[in-house]
Amino acid sequence: MLISFVAHSVIAIILSLFLLPMPSTKNFFGILSSISEVSDKPDEPIKEVEIPQENLSDIDEPENMPEEIVEASETPLDIPLKIDDVEVSIDMPEIVSEGPGPPTVENKGHTGGRSGITRQQLLLSQGGNAESELAVTKGLKWLVAQQQPDGGWAFNGKWELRNGATGMALMCFLGAGHTHEKGEYQRTVLGGLNYLLNNMQVGPEGGDLRGGGSHDMYAHPLATIALCEAVAMSRHRNVRLSASDQARFDRLSSADQQKFTTQRRTSIQMSRHFRRAAQAAINFCVNSQHPANGGWRYSPRSNGDTSVTGWYVMALKSGQSAELKVPRKAFVGSNHFLNSVSASRGAYYGYISPASNSPVTTSVGLLCRMYLGWTKDNPALVEGVNYLSRHGPIIKDRDMYYNYYATQVLHHWGGDKWKRWNEVMRDHLIETQKANGSWFPGGGGHSREAGILYETTLAIMTLEVYYRHLPLYQKKMITTEVP
Repeated sequence: MLISFVAHSVIAIILSLFLLPMPSTKNFFGILSSISEVSDKPDEPIKEVEIPQENLSDIDEPENMPEEIVEASETPLDIPLKIDDVEVSIDMPEIVSEGPGPPTVENKGHTGGRSGITRQQLLLSQGGNAESELAVTKGLKWLVAQQQPDGGWAFNGKWELRNGATGMALMCFLGAGHTHEKGEYQRTVLGGLNYLLNNMQVGPEGGDLRGGGSHDMYAHPLATIALCEAVAMSRHRNVRLSASDQARFDRLSSADQQKFTTQRRTSIQMSRHFRRAAQAAINFCVNSQHPANGGWRYSPRSNGDTSVTGWYVMALKSGQSAELKVPRKAFVGSNHFLNSVSASRGAYYGYISPASNSPVTTSVGLLCRMYLGWTKDNPALVEGVNYLSRHGPIIKDRDMYYNYYATQVLHHWGGDKWKRWNEVMRDHLIETQKANGSWFPGGGGHSREAGILYETTLAIMTLEVYYRHLPLYQKKMITTEVP
């Protein structure tokens, strides 16, 4: 019975992923001025900044906080090229496993499980099902219909943060494995990325993606996360082919080899362009951090609050996963801010001061601590996770902001607490999705102000949790074979 259920679930998932039409690409514009000859020398690797695993809650003061400006070098935004003239699809299959037996996923803590058979296996093993994946598919189709002719998205509530709306929409597509290079929505994603680059304001402190409007400091990290994830998920970050891909290339006809080479040069050039833009956006994150408090809020270098700071920490971690230059001092400062708003040595978090009765800000603080190196045996983390588990998802007057953050905390934690949480959260979102693929805003958090697109993107990413980010506390995930 179990084998039959799993088999039928996988079949349903696969079918659902292939039933949607391709989106229109009309009026989308790119950011490449030309496709120049690409050197056969690979890019110089960018050293990834490692965060030590010791308990950073004992750090009382931030060390070496940034006083100088981090220059944004080789910033893009040149003459646009119409992307209708460029094919970016590469018809070369990805490598899922190079040996016998089930695939092994090295835990990179971020985007390693978003595509292929690995995604399907994670979906089933981590608590998703055919219905939850169908809800994601319907939600993405709704987002395609909301994309505007300039490639971006807009909140349909009181918020006017177009860069933020575009970032949240892109995160949904990227979370399901769709990039500007692969997947069903390549041109949709490319249009969104181009919109962000064309609306980036480049200055001495980096690439500013706030875009103007009330609470625009939220927009920058949301857009930055999308850019960084697109860079991290790029298939062609270096010029040299892997041995396996070279073998596939050698078996192609001469015409197909020429087509592949042209497409690949385009993809490499685009990836380099997006990398420079993502680094500029990370630079702005670093330079807008408060130099003593260590947080972020409603203007650059102002005293932080937990809500805004949470998105910036996630942006910095996304930059790290993309192997961009992220100084350690930015993470040290983030920990210093979290210390300033924490109670019970980090089990609970308030908004701008310590609090022990706020599940919303506690969910943000705990997720940040997980990504900043707290281990699973940390007593404060254990206490905080138990608190969220007892509180459970906010279903009545749904608060998707809280549900989104807390779902990630419980997913990383795993075990029975995650299973109980997931059954409630997953089934609620499946049941409340509208026929057109969207979710009506609940009564909690920013949902009423931001509108349907905000609510829908958070719901989609919550249902992508099974594969969107690999669980932090499993060094390796050896998944079971799919029948």
